[in-house]
Amino acid sequence: MTLLKNKTINTILIASIMLFTSASKCNSENTTKKEDTKTRVVSNFTAKASNNKTYTLENELKKNDGVFLYFIKSTCPMNAKAIPFVEQLYKAYPKTPFFGVINMDNTDGLFDAWQKKFNAPYPVLYDDSLTIIKDAGAQRSPYIVQLNKKREVVKFWKGYSQEILKEVGDAMAKVGKVKVKKIDFSKAPEKTKFGCPFVH
Repeated sequence: MTLLKNKTINTILIASIMLFTSASKCNSENTTKKEDTKTRVVSNFTAKASNNKTYTLENELKKNDGVFLYFIKSTCPMNAKAIPFVEQLYKAYPKTPFFGVINMDNTDGLFDAWQKKFNAPYPVLYDDSLTIIKDAGAQRSPYIVQLNKKREVVKFWKGYSQEILKEVGDAMAKVGKVKVKKIDFSKAPEKTKFGCPFVH
């Protein structure tokens, strides 16, 4: 009787585990499928920038075929390593709308201290409340998104590598309506590197 009872319990346990595993797998697949097909739209925003100007997203998109947002976590060491390569991109395609977005403002000279160290040549938008960062779906620093005229995220790049930097450059050339320039990214990592999450 005890043996039969133990076998019945074991059978129920195995069946429960299989059912749970199967359900989890389905949920995971469905979630991935939804994320892959859903287009993210970034809300219109107005933000102060490092050059003392104020930018509104829709105004920038009225004048251009797209905008690139480069998300920076100020204390991320991986982002610090990516910055020189991003600077190369910006300088190669100066007519393409390109903005940094950083998780701070300039209260008590916070951004000034960061800028003194990194000297970003592109306008950097202050996003200390993480409003733009969250809305664009930026996960880890560095993170770059390309928006079209409808404010839709048409492409995004999590982290940086030789391949990613080249892809971003090609996209910037297309939006800026110029020829692709040959940029030496040989010192960038071959495998994708990314660092700190914006939200813990």
